[in-house]
Amino acid sequence: MDATTIVLLSRRIQEALDCECQFLRFSPVRHLYKGRTLWSGDVAVFAIQRSSGSDVCFAWLDDGGLKLASPAIVLKSPTICTPELAVESHIRGQCQETQM
Repeated sequence: MDATTIVLLSRRIQEALDCECQFLRFSPVRHLYKGRTLWSGDVAVFAIQRSSGSDVCFAWLDDGGLKLASPAIVLKSPTICTPELAVESHIRGQCQETQM
C-alpha cells in the first residue's frame, strides 16, 4: 500500500464516518477458507475521532473480483478487534448479500 492509497482511504473514512482520522499502520492479512485464499493484502489501521463509539477503524481496497477497487471500511468493536477479523467480517457480509 502506498501514500496515495492512504490518502484515498483517509478521505473515504472522513466522508463515510464524518470524522477526522489518522493513519497508524499497515497489517498484512491473508484470509483462508478451507485451505483456499479468499483475500490477501494490506489492511490500514486508522485512529478516528468520534464523539461516541469506536476509536479505530480498519480499511483496505477491495476489488470484489472486479477491476475497479473500492474501499472497505470496518469499525473496531468488541468482536472485531483485529485487521484479520475485520476482513473476515467483511467477507461474511458480502457472502450474506450474495445469498439474498
